[in-house]
Amino acid sequence: MNLFPTQKQAIDFITRYDWEKTSKVNIAFLRNITLEPIQPFIRYYLGQVDLDANFHFCDFDNFLQPVLDSDSSLYQFNPDFIVISLKLEYFAEKFCFAYLEDRGSDNRSFEQVPELIHNIVSALKNNSNAQILVHNFEEPLFPALGIIDSQGSDFQLAQVRYLNESLRDIAKENKGVYLIDVNLIQSKVGGFNSIDKRYWAIGKAPYSVDAYPLIAQNYAQMVAANLGKTKKCIVLDMDNTLWGGILGEDGFNGIKIGTTFPGNAFREFQLVLLNYYHKGIILCACSKNNMDDVMEVLDNHPDMILKKEHFSNLKINWNDKVSNIKEISEELNIGLDSMVFIDDSDFEVNLVREYLPQVHVIQASKDPTQISYQLLSYGFLDSLTFSKEDKNRTKMYQQEIERHELKKTTINMSDFLASLEMRVEVESLTEFTIPRVSQLTQRTNQFNLTTKRYSTDILERLYKDGNTKIYTLKVSDKFGDSGIVGVIILEKRCEACLIDTLLMSCRMLGRDIEKALLFSGIRWAKKEACKEAVGLYIKTSKNSQVEDFYSQMGFQELENDKENSTIKYRIGVDNIFDCNSPVFNTLIIDGEQYEH
Repeated sequence: MNLFPTQKQAIDFITRYDWEKTSKVNIAFLRNITLEPIQPFIRYYLGQVDLDANFHFCDFDNFLQPVLDSDSSLYQFNPDFIVISLKLEYFAEKFCFAYLEDRGSDNRSFEQVPELIHNIVSALKNNSNAQILVHNFEEPLFPALGIIDSQGSDFQLAQVRYLNESLRDIAKENKGVYLIDVNLIQSKVGGFNSIDKRYWAIGKAPYSVDAYPLIAQNYAQMVAANLGKTKKCIVLDMDNTLWGGILGEDGFNGIKIGTTFPGNAFREFQLVLLNYYHKGIILCACSKNNMDDVMEVLDNHPDMILKKEHFSNLKINWNDKVSNIKEISEELNIGLDSMVFIDDSDFEVNLVREYLPQVHVIQASKDPTQISYQLLSYGFLDSLTFSKEDKNRTKMYQQEIERHELKKTTINMSDFLASLEMRVEVESLTEFTIPRVSQLTQRTNQFNLTTKRYSTDILERLYKDGNTKIYTLKVSDKFGDSGIVGVIILEKRCEACLIDTLLMSCRMLGRDIEKALLFSGIRWAKKEACKEAVGLYIKTSKNSQVEDFYSQMGFQELENDKENSTIKYRIGVDNIFDCNSPVFNTLIIDGEQYEH
């Protein structure tokens, strides 16, 4: 089964795809190799998440000059991402091909490589806000000392691993720097298949057509994760997807799930899904079955890995799956473009592809041993951070379903909000909460006034900036603790306070708690002797519901830049109490309870 596109498939996709709807990112390459053939594969993968790329390739025999020259074409390109792809042979030829001679020298060439990479990274960070993707080095297929090379802690193989550990340390010490593990990619493709020695000899192009798709996918995953374009929900069919067989025909004892084939393949798939669950990916079921039969399997089948508690939403009925997926989206308050749907049926997958093109569809292979690989190779379920909220996400969405049911039985919205017994806590940003704030800026699209994306690196700089204030908002109610669900970023500019970012998690929409966040921000502006607060609304395809937010809060429109889809608003800080108080029981701002 081919899990990755061929060059022809990538080019065909580019030809057919409607690129007008995509957002552009600038990707620059610092390299000592030829990498241009990778471009169609990068565009193929970015297209899966509605992104496209502009490319800039520095000369492969002169990659240091543009790094050190602040006026170089590299920086004029204004890259969002910079890839550093350097072959070890270029710096340490003797180490790679005449290892024993180099090993005996006083100045071993490979030892200078980490310092060089560190200096390149430092220069890039001084001259650019781009995220930096650094290739590590492939382990040699034929180590210099042959069969005994693996036995020595200071032989060639171990020293390449030392270099890669040094690169890992550089990434760890520098926010916004990430490793592209080409050594792992080589192991996936196969050493002999990943490198094309002929192309390398002719044109300094080391990678084969088999390796380019996997490298390109790594780039695209990093870009998507930084820009909040990853998926967060897997919707699963059950028959012949979660287990083998058809429950309604084969019965509780007849479905295939267990420790022998083919049941062991479905069990492995459930283990993979369980890992996604613990990473914070929402699991939902959408299956044409009887609910009682499915619950019997989830509750009592001894070989089932996934249980009822692992699912945020169960749509077990005889309705069409398009309607069910729409309901899941509405009840969990997440976008359809956040969802991945997995089903084995030709009819079902084509129906969803036709009527819900925003949903990414994976058709489960008829060979159950391949289903895990199909999901794992997709790649756009990954995140750059991991937080407490991720680990508890399914529980939080289950609580959201309970709130949804309560809302149905409540007479009006005010009564519903009051019945939740909400406790709202607004707190100043800390080093501990930076990863969660970064994640929210990257993932939140609907209630997000400017949709600016911030890496942990940039947030750390803002955190230390005396003219910037960042508040987070936590919410709990009688159903449970939702964790950090809102962010406001404020910048003091003389006598004005710019509201750079104001966002709320989609789970919190409709609760009015965003008013508490805005209230806290304007309150800070007043303490800082600002006379007015200025808010921006930058229109996107997903945030139209907050287009009138500032005017509803009493702000006056200052400027409407239709060409850039940007509206600027202002309000005097003395009008802070004109912002109507939301319906919650308790508001705490930096540990102090506010009475309203």
